[in-house]
Amino acid sequence: MKRFFSLFVSLILILSCFNCTVIASDNVKVILDEELIEFDVPAQIINGRTMVPMRKIFEYLGADVKWYDYNRSISATCGYMYIWMQIDNKEMQIDDKIIHLDVAPIIDNGRTLVPLRAVAEAFSANVDWIGETQTVEITTKYPKNDYISNNEFNNKHIRTSYGNYEYFDFSIINNRLIITGCTSDNRIKNIAISFNDGSLEKITRVKTGSEFIINVDLPAERISNESLINIWAQKNGDEMFWSYINKILYIQKNGNDYSFQKPLVWDNNKDFMSKWINPIGYMKTDVDNEIINLSNEICKNALNDYDKILKIHDWVAENIYYNFDYYYDKSADISYDALGVYQSKRSVCEGYANLTQALIHAQNIPCRKISGYSLGLGSANKYWTNETAAIDNSNHAWIQAYVNNRWVNIDTTWNSGNKYQNGQFLYEGIENHFYFDISDIFFSYNHKYLTQK
Repeated sequence: MKRFFSLFVSLILILSCFNCTVIASDNVKVILDEELIEFDVPAQIINGRTMVPMRKIFEYLGADVKWYDYNRSISATCGYMYIWMQIDNKEMQIDDKIIHLDVAPIIDNGRTLVPLRAVAEAFSANVDWIGETQTVEITTKYPKNDYISNNEFNNKHIRTSYGNYEYFDFSIINNRLIITGCTSDNRIKNIAISFNDGSLEKITRVKTGSEFIINVDLPAERISNESLINIWAQKNGDEMFWSYINKILYIQKNGNDYSFQKPLVWDNNKDFMSKWINPIGYMKTDVDNEIINLSNEICKNALNDYDKILKIHDWVAENIYYNFDYYYDKSADISYDALGVYQSKRSVCEGYANLTQALIHAQNIPCRKISGYSLGLGSANKYWTNETAAIDNSNHAWIQAYVNNRWVNIDTTWNSGNKYQNGQFLYEGIENHFYFDISDIFFSYNHKYLTQK
């Protein structure tokens, strides 16, 4: 009896040292941005902390997660953010910071469980415990948005932009092509249309900031099986029209029916954009002070975040020059980093993208750089072929800023007319705003998404 009593006391003392209360419950619910998360194993409450399967919660928060068997650790990446945790280790690493946890990750029934609150707060989410209903409610700064997953190709309607600042809206209704649009360029006085290499028709007077409309019948004798729609613009004081939308949009005829041709890389681009990436991982704080000061000056009168990225786009397209001397191997003088591009005032697409991204990051707006293949200077054709659509090597870079719960496409390189050539700065300023907030579908007519950073 004495031996039994002594053993019992020892056991109680050992358990008290651990001070650990474990409750497995199927009743604990986790709601993330009003969506109930279903786990394949029950959540556990350990020392008052809710523990959940690590892969499920990380993926719901938009991170890629990996398990390392050799040291039983977990890493999760989301944009620039890096998180590391280890089984039975109460230290959690977020980038270069160490966070001390109340409860360490554990393994239960073959599943790795992590402390829910610590993981959610790493993503700047708010976490509330509702005791009456045993519910954990998580609210992220950037909730999931599926605008792109519902953005199916419509062969009767295509819009060039998600915004209303500068756009063309193409519709085919009863074998009639209807084009509405708006231009922000106060230099443009007329817009015209042509099919293939035919003559201009339907010349329409336009007013900056006001919507215009063009209506064209689609008779069979004018439209072949595949015909280009070209849009032309005439500036004040000019006799000639210059190409506004050229060799991009095809219209096709099937009997007496007309439709728009789908971009050959659309399925690739839609798949790229449909993957949820938490924008919180694309916030960057280590921006050079000179870039921060420039960004603040550019954005000092901005009305909102959308206005900020527009002003930044305009400044870069207006003030940075494309380095044709470097592009044509006439000079090795090139800067790619944001500060170097700003100071030298010239670069190629990589530099345009890096400077634009840094200026946007300076405003605490999520921004990611996209590398892809474009039908630009190095392409023989301005339209996709089966061969070019299959290319997976990058030749171009642009950025996307996360504003109003969506990623906004910005290609400052393609909107800038400035050239640095033969050692001289040749100013043309902003060509237009066509590649600011351009829709993913229309962007797909000459840009293929490959990777993000």
